[in-house]
Amino acid sequence: MDSAVLSINITDIGGDVFEWSLADTDGGTDTITDFGTGSDGDVINIADLFDSDNRTSLTELLNGNGNNDLSISENSDGHAVISVSASNGNTQEIVLSGVSISDITSGDYSSYDESNDLENVINDLVNSGKLIID
Repeated sequence: MDSAVLSINITDIGGDVFEWSLADTDGGTDTITDFGTGSDGDVINIADLFDSDNRTSLTELLNGNGNNDLSISENSDGHAVISVSASNGNTQEIVLSGVSISDITSGDYSSYDESNDLENVINDLVNSGKLIID
């Protein structure tokens, strides 16, 4: 891993919290090799990567203007990739090894199309508590 990642075991719910701070972002790619997807699964906290003073909605995170942006895709191996353009100008990628978008959402995204499905996928992750963005 290129960046420092804080992993905290939360024993009462059985999951880990993977948390990125703005100071840790270096434009690299981090890989989580054991992301738990069940109801007591793991959580990714990227809230510190966004400038909350300049963002008021999920729509603004998805606007693609280069700062405070968020996207989720699948790489050629079928692993979910969370890409964050942090408020410091660095892009941080988080690869969930062995986990597809369908594995971490309640919907069927086996034919995931980022341009049509991104907002639904992020809403699903936020509402299920798997992704913390603010």
